[in-house]
Amino acid sequence: MFKDLDKCFTRAFIYSFGKKKLFFTYPFIFLIGIIFIFFRTLFQTASKWASLSMIFLPILISFAILFILGIFLTRIYYHEVKNLKCTYLDILKRSVDKVSQTFYISIVSLAAFVILWIVFGLIAAVKEIPHVGSFVGVFLSIVAYVIILFFIALCIFNVLALFFVTPMLLKTKLKIKAFSKIFIDLKNRVFINFVHFLIAIATVLFIAIILLIATYLTKVYFAIRLDSIYIGLESFFIMIPFTILITPFVVFYFNFALEAYNLMHQREAR
Repeated sequence: MFKDLDKCFTRAFIYSFGKKKLFFTYPFIFLIGIIFIFFRTLFQTASKWASLSMIFLPILISFAILFILGIFLTRIYYHEVKNLKCTYLDILKRSVDKVSQTFYISIVSLAAFVILWIVFGLIAAVKEIPHVGSFVGVFLSIVAYVIILFFIALCIFNVLALFFVTPMLLKTKLKIKAFSKIFIDLKNRVFINFVHFLIAIATVLFIAIILLIATYLTKVYFAIRLDSIYIGLESFFIMIPFTILITPFVVFYFNFALEAYNLMHQREAR
């Protein structure tokens, strides 16, 4: 198993630094960076209820973009490993129907968030009623806790779906049977699937944490007194090298997802 993992990891990592693929991937990552900066700028003046959406909404929108990117990258990686000649334009054309299928996950996630966010707002409004609001709010706090916990679970679900569902769409359609098959595979091979996912996400998080620390230290030791508009501009210029450096590791995430998917099916064949 270790030899197989080593081979898969090495191949996925090497194929993550192709210039053509990086130039293709970067606009998607740059767009995600713009989305986060936009919501972060709004966060400065938003109320507590509104600021909750500023935390989770850009994450869920980013997942929708990453699903689209993941479909393209897995197909590109498949052609690279198999040494199949195909232009990026041809790959884009062939992937349109697969991209449309990822919208089901993204739309359901966003719709679930918006509905529960509105419910959270109603609960927060009840809490502000004079005299009785605080008393009722004590009992409603459990509902607020469950809703926020659901938001976090929704983000975790999308991260897992990026890893386990995206490579599956290379050959099959997104149906209930496909989801049930993924669930059965995860249930039967919990440890090895967890190891595969942990390798991919840990590699991305390791680089992301280093870049976030560098961002934090830059803002602390190169502090500039700015209003909300200039804070957005400052974040924009810091975001440029941040997104450039993290791009190959996002590519790796999808490359290794496909490697793990194929590795599991090879073991089933044996």
